[in-house]
Amino acid sequence: MSSSPTSHSNTELLTESSELSDLKQVKPIQLLSAQELNALNERSNVQGTLQLAGHLAVMGGSGYLWATQSDRPLLAAVALVIYGFTFASMFATMHECVHRTAFANNRINDIVAWCAGLLSFYNGTFYRRYHKWHHRYTQIPGKDPELDDRKPTNWREYLLELSALPWWIGKLKTHFRVAAGRVEDYLRSCTSFNKGLPKKEKSERKGVIKI
Repeated sequence: MSSSPTSHSNTELLTESSELSDLKQVKPIQLLSAQELNALNERSNVQGTLQLAGHLAVMGGSGYLWATQSDRPLLAAVALVIYGFTFASMFATMHECVHRTAFANNRINDIVAWCAGLLSFYNGTFYRRYHKWHHRYTQIPGKDPELDDRKPTNWREYLLELSALPWWIGKLKTHFRVAAGRVEDYLRSCTSFNKGLPKKEKSERKGVIKI
């Protein structure tokens, strides 16, 4: 006798339930001990300063070579690529300082985050709050602000995204819009994200609008 569709369906559900149960019982592998993690997470003003100085030295050196070696086009081209990378990676500098992990002193973190953000066309003060909401509500629609960013859905859109043109266009539009005092979209976004949030976070969102 052949089994009924309902029987097949029940069997599949039981199998899936069993697999999910097995997954829940799997414990994550601890690669590092608590002591090792604490050592890696230790903040240092000296190490942070040395790393920042190295970054700025590469930026200054590559920029100098690009500006002064026009008679040696290959060297100038290589220097320009490196120079571009140092500017693009200023976002990483801002990101670490926004998390306040680069330096032991939070004031230094905030100052460097603001300066690095300036070089990467971001507002470090705004991004610290924005990024905190992203980490607190990761992948939760209506609460994770990074879900608002449009995602490419095909190869053409993906390649266009890689070109960075949409990013630059968006940045320029945003800067001119805010400079002209047109912040209605940001106020609406702030109001939307405010729903259901604790009082402290609501006040932070209002503060972001004033930056």
